Amino acid sequence: MNARRIQYGASVLMLIVAPVASAFAQNADRIAEARAQYDEAYRLVLSENWLDAASRFQALAASEAAGELMDDAAFWRCYAVEKQGESAERAFHCYEELREQHGNSEWADDAASALVRLGKELSVSGSGEYLAEVESMVRNQNDQVAVAAIHALANAGNNDVLPALERTLERSSSPVVKRAVVQSLYQINTTEARDLLIDIARTDTEPRVRVEALRALGSLEAREAGPIIADILNSADDPNVQRASVHALHSIGGRTASRALLEFIRGDGSSSAKRDAVYAAGEIGGEDVLQAMSQLLVQSDALEVKVAAVHALHRLDSATSRRELIRVLTESDEPRIRRVAAMTLAEPENNEGVDALKAAALGDPSQQVRESAVHALSEIGTAEARAALQDVLLESTGAR
Repeated sequence: MNARRIQYGASVLMLIVAPVASAFAQNADRIAEARAQYDEAYRLVLSENWLDAASRFQALAASEAAGELMDDAAFWRCYAVEKQGESAERAFHCYEELREQHGNSEWADDAASALVRLGKELSVSGSGEYLAEVESMVRNQNDQVAVAAIHALANAGNNDVLPALERTLERSSSPVVKRAVVQSLYQINTTEARDLLIDIARTDTEPRVRVEALRALGSLEAREAGPIIADILNSADDPNVQRASVHALHSIGGRTASRALLEFIRGDGSSSAKRDAVYAAGEIGGEDVLQAMSQLLVQSDALEVKVAAVHALHRLDSATSRRELIRVLTESDEPRIRRVAAMTLAEPENNEGVDALKAAALGDPSQQVRESAVHALSEIGTAEARAALQDVLLESTGAR
């Protein structure tokens, strides 16, 4: 009885298992066949036989047998169509279809990047309707694809894309995307684009984005932005925004920039931004700058700022500024400041600082200052400087 039951159970099990096994075998065969078709089509890609590759991948992508290879086949079909170079529009729509049908595929981002590239090409050639598709990718893709889409919009090269870029700024919270918009506005460089950059520098909530906008305005030497950047400099709390404002004003130059820098120097900004402002003011120049530097050397508690003031006096390159450097060398209580003053007086064929440098070489309490004074005399190279060096040598060796 038990033997008959076992035999009956085995028969029933075979009836159940056999069809399942057969189905698995058939499925494995289909997968193997699809893989063989895929590999054959991919060899056509490697050999750059774009026409046949597109045809083979199209057939595979349309077949249910493709299974997990369906999205791979769809991508390589589009890639081969694009490489044929006959119709950018056909390739664009192919990638667009891939994104619609396989939005979760690992190829979706690659397709989006291709759409950006082709959208740029088509918009430049006069097919402006593709810009709308590119703009939609700014909103709906990850930062990397969005940035590529933004640059594609900018490469259209006119004010028509500014509304799209402005909408992107309003909708996006990503600093990466916003900075890409700034870079694109810099590239477009129309009056309207610069106005947007000014607005970003003034109002954006992300300091890094404001810094990027200020750098762009400085690089463009946008004089119309000078008064607003001056206000930003003297009202911003973020040290990086302060420094970016300083550098922008330095690039723009002029009286507005100079006045703003001097006002900032006298205020409560960060020491690093103040130091940069001192250097920038020295580059711009002016009598009021000279007076401000002289006051800083007396009033400032920040050593780096005072060092910058000495360098600024040197850049002003006037008889008055050189007299001030001589005074600093002989009167400052800080060895580093005296040393920097000595170094800045090392101007070939200029005797104005020779006497002060000789006195420093002989009598300054700091060895570094004495060495810098000797080096400066050697750099001046005049007969008076050489005579001073001889006196220093005789005095220091006790030969006199």
